Amino acid sequence: MWRRSSARHLWNYGCDIAIAKSANVTSSTPGGIIDYTIIATAHGPLASHGVVATDTLPSTLTFISATTSAGSYASSTGTWTIGDLAASSTATLTIAAKVNAGTANTTITNQATITESSAETDPNTGITRHTCRPRSSEPRTRDRGHCHR
Repeated sequence: MWRRSSARHLWNYGCDIAIAKSANVTSSTPGGIIDYTIIATAHGPLASHGVVATDTLPSTLTFISATTSAGSYASSTGTWTIGDLAASSTATLTIAAKVNAGTANTTITNQATITESSAETDPNTGITRHTCRPRSSEPRTRDRGHCHR
């Protein structure tokens, strides 16, 4: 975002963060495992400070584990506290979750959001989601389930 500095009447470019999310499967069955990969990116040209992403699993999934390249993830709140990201850098969170029983032929939506400290001025903070429809573990001729992003 361009902003004008009132003291010197100069134009300065601020920071820009984004979030992207993907899953390792296109469909699943109850008891199946879904690995979500969430990537936070600081597009710059300035560093992003106090970066926090949130990915709270829906009740249709059970948390198994999480690994991060930066910061820490609290599964109880879904909060990934990343901290500072240098311009043009990324941080990655991978979450493994089990598809709960009783979810066959339903749609599971898992959303991630990202923000940075209020001192920053990024109008493009992001939301990304992944939607999945688990199929029944029993053979079916119709509606074999699908995922779409």
